[in-house]
Amino acid sequence: MLSIDFQLGLSKIEGPDVLEHELIQELSEYSEYIEQDSYNLKIVDVKKDYLDFKFQYRLKDLNRDLQLKIRRKTVRKVLSFITTDQLGEASSKEVSGAG
Repeated sequence: MLSIDFQLGLSKIEGPDVLEHELIQELSEYSEYIEQDSYNLKIVDVKKDYLDFKFQYRLKDLNRDLQLKIRRKTVRKVLSFITTDQLGEASSKEVSGAG
């Protein structure tokens, strides 16, 4: 099981289900390499102004290069959450700017 730990401010989160969905969607191009039901987003700790998360998934085959690519893509998506006002806004900005 591979995991990525991160923190998000409460003002950045619509809900854990939305966050998990956004992360899974971001990794859709790698879905053939990730076990379908292995995605898991855990709230590790709750603080006054932020939450600690752990996003986990399992690769079908252990491949270091692929592991790094998926990790990089996930971290960049988390960074986009941090730099926007709210989760849904990050996706709409990326989609509208892609035209």
